[in-house]
Formats: sequence, structure tokens, C-alpha cells
Amino acid sequence: MSYKRPHRHLVVDRQFPIRLTIDVKPEQRQLVQRALARTVGEGNYGVTPATLWSGTRAHHLHLYSVYDALIFLAACPQARLVWESYEGHTR
Repeated sequence: MSYKRPHRHLVVDRQFPIRLTIDVKPEQRQLVQRALARTVGEGNYGVTPATLWSGTRAHHLHLYSVYDALIFLAACPQARLVWESYEGHTR
């Protein structure tokens, strides 16, 4: 019997319990990467792509703790938190 490995996004989601949805302009990605490396440290975060209900592209930033999230958001004003309610069909 074969075993199917989980997708890499599922592995990142399990490893880092805190998830922020952020919107970053393409020209500011390097600044955000440097801020992540400086505040959180290399290898202490994960980034996965996200698409909001409206079709807007964003990123999920996965972190170990709320403290890391607060330090990152304070150090990097270029990263804008994104939230959107679902207004589609409900069960």
C-alpha cells in the first residue's frame, strides 16, 4: 500500500499555529522579507499563497507565536493585514 505525503502547505499550516493574512505590494516584498528575517529569524516562519473571496491575491504568513506576529507587524508597516467576510451561500 502506498502512502501519499501531505501537501507542503498543509505541513506549514501544522508546524506554525499562528496565521496572518497580509497584502504586500510587489515592489515591497524585499522589505517584508528583510523585516521577517530581522524580527522573527530565518526558518521561523512560513509563507503560503492565498486568494480571498473577492479574488484578491494575498499571502498567509505562518508564525510560531502571537509575540512574533506583533513584533513583525510593528517593525514592518508595509505589510497590511487583510480580512474579508464571506457573503456567499450559507448552509
